[in-house]
Amino acid sequence: MASTLVARPVASSRSQPADTILLVEDDPDIAEMYRFKLEYDGYRVHLAMTGETALTLAFESRADLALLDMGLPGMDGLQVLAALRADHRTFSLPVVILSNYDDPDLIQRGLQLGAIDYLIKSHITPAGVSGGIALWMAAQPACVTRIAMEHDRANAVPGGPARNAVQSSDSGNAENAAMSTAESQIQAGISGRTRRVA
Repeated sequence: MASTLVARPVASSRSQPADTILLVEDDPDIAEMYRFKLEYDGYRVHLAMTGETALTLAFESRADLALLDMGLPGMDGLQVLAALRADHRTFSLPVVILSNYDDPDLIQRGLQLGAIDYLIKSHITPAGVSGGIALWMAAQPACVTRIAMEHDRANAVPGGPARNAVQSSDSGNAENAAMSTAESQIQAGISGRTRRVA
């Protein structure tokens, strides 16, 4: 069911079309709750309830940011994230994991695969997620630079695995500094609601 409040004016300084959010969530009640809040706040929302549908929508929709659940039927969230990073159409799509799982190893794996943040559903509200989108979008250029470097590095060696961390080098220092600044901005903006692993 689409929100009846979508047409309501939203306090926003945007003069361009609203950002498109790809919401990947298999629980219909949670999906509707997040969709309602995001649409109310002026975002366009594409909903996927399976990993396969998420990939199809990501390849076709030109989403500006994805909110990705981990516990999906069939293809899980980590598999979806790996597939997004492996495809040239979506390797730079900013992805925020929104999950019930707070296992440190799972969090670490998600961030290593290129998620820009990992949120625990019980620690954040739909309003908190919606409020964080502007910060994640502002951090997008630094994330895109890091992900593009990792993608290029992985493709430079035929059959070589992607490296999970940007190594320090003379050419990489600016990108590392930009990423640190972006992560600091995100952390400062939604401190206390986000679970991050260094």
